[in-house]
Amino acid sequence: MNGIALEVNFVIKYLLIIITFALVNICFYGCAAQKDVSQIKKITAEELIDSLIATDTLVDNVHLTAKGKFTVGDEQSTFMLALLADRSGKMQARISGPLGMTIAAIWICGRDSMCIFIPSKNTVLVEPLGADIPDVVLPPAAPVMLDMFCGIAPIYRFADSLTNFEKGGRGYYLSFQHDKQVLVALAEPNPWHISEFQWAKTTNPREQVDVEFSDGKMRDGIWCPGKIKVTAPALGQKIEVIIKKYERNIDCLLYTSDAADELDGVDLGGRRII
Repeated sequence: MNGIALEVNFVIKYLLIIITFALVNICFYGCAAQKDVSQIKKITAEELIDSLIATDTLVDNVHLTAKGKFTVGDEQSTFMLALLADRSGKMQARISGPLGMTIAAIWICGRDSMCIFIPSKNTVLVEPLGADIPDVVLPPAAPVMLDMFCGIAPIYRFADSLTNFEKGGRGYYLSFQHDKQVLVALAEPNPWHISEFQWAKTTNPREQVDVEFSDGKMRDGIWCPGKIKVTAPALGQKIEVIIKKYERNIDCLLYTSDAADELDGVDLGGRRII
């Protein structure tokens, strides 16, 4: 009986991976606007991936300020964002509300964790990143999240695991599957860049993030987004960020967390949020 149970569990997990990958591809391809594909410049998958990676590796760190909107169901709230992100593994963000009051300070405080300091509650929430916890929706793993807020799709992290390459109305769709993760990205030309992507975990269909980079422009040979929109369908949550200032590759990024300086006497708690 134990052998039968193990086989059943294996089959269920295998089917779950297949269904997750299929749903991500169907939704991503089906929702994209269609144009005349004959106008898209021909390029091979290898050439396109090499081009995208070559551009992405030119970005070491990003400093941005932005105006944002957070939507949960029918409720919306606005905020200001100041963010420093180093793709080697550091991130610090300050979220401000009315009159410039700090609502939260966020920083990556470990390889697989993110700390969120909420001044009004004098509390730090420690959130796991990219962990496999049944029926719990968590933020993406730190590397994916860093790329996302730097305005970059994590193509180079999946480059050796391409499963599908297809020409569409706006460019080329690239599908990858690696390490229990699925990535489907849309690459648009002039120059080649990722305008949107979906990232999902094969172990939990609810673990999905849809990301859009829009209103961008070329700067020093690199395409820079003007807006970043992140949607968590399973939670009914959406974050839209309109970038006001975007700087790359600053010689010295200073990572000093005001939240960390104020941690004496702060309650360390933990809960799951996006």
